[in-house]
Amino acid sequence: MDFRAVGAGALWIVGFGVILAALSYISWWNSAQASPPGLRRAWRRPQFVSAFDGGLGLVCAGFALAGREWWEQALWLLLALLFTIQGLYPWWQIWQASRAGLPGESERPVR
Repeated sequence: MDFRAVGAGALWIVGFGVILAALSYISWWNSAQASPPGLRRAWRRPQFVSAFDGGLGLVCAGFALAGREWWEQALWLLLALLFTIQGLYPWWQIWQASRAGLPGESERPVR
């Protein structure tokens, strides 16, 4: 049994599951609002961005494990790293705003 292939397959399948869960959650969240802001604005919420980019990172990590050539693995790992950074960036902005005494994302209404 090729455990590396099993791990690679599990990573990208879980990643796609996270992406689908994030899309489902943000659609539900948008429809549950008294005055829905619309999906375009709802997609900017850190909860969605982090989950979606985390899922993309897992997909890329799974593809990196499944890659045959070193350059293919390196490119997929680079994409996984970039998606992870992009997913954490909104939370870093909220943290920086809270340190500066500015209202965080959770305290601002979604327009």
